[in-house]
Amino acid sequence: RQRQMCIRDRFKSIVQHFFSQIFSFMNGTLFNALIRRSELCTFENAIEMKMKLSRFEEFISQHRVISLVRDQLKHINQAITVLTLDKTVLMDPNILSEICPDLNLTQVRRLVESFTPDKLSPEVVPRQVISALSRPFGEISDNTDRQRIGKLMLDTSVFSARRIEISFSNLNVDEEFDYLGK
Repeated sequence: RQRQMCIRDRFKSIVQHFFSQIFSFMNGTLFNALIRRSELCTFENAIEMKMKLSRFEEFISQHRVISLVRDQLKHINQAITVLTLDKTVLMDPNILSEICPDLNLTQVRRLVESFTPDKLSPEVVPRQVISALSRPFGEISDNTDRQRIGKLMLDTSVFSARRIEISFSNLNVDEEFDYLGK
């Protein structure tokens, strides 16, 4: 009986890990699409994405994996926030860190530079906002800001053989299947 509970817990862990990887892949794919395609960087598109992701999170919450979704979709959610807020608040490094703690300066700058005014938000991003996000390396105030300058795209290779091998290195699947066959 205890052995069956252990197996059930392991398979539950495998299922959770699988969905975590799926959500991480979705996050990277959606975020990278925003970074690559400036025509997606509008207020109207961001609101639509926010509504669809909200519905998705609501659906997933019924299956008790909502914490996995929120953790794995943090980059796309933060990018949507950048696209929907008043861009002048991004000039304050403290607010910037609070609004999008997981995005680096390169990513935030690209989103802001790619932002295209539309009928819901017709204002152009002020030049001083882009200038504040484009500070030369010498003017960066502290080590925290230095760490926030980084790569543009997210890694979406969550299903590489090496990552799967590392993820399941502590699981003896053969032993578990042998037990199930008895």
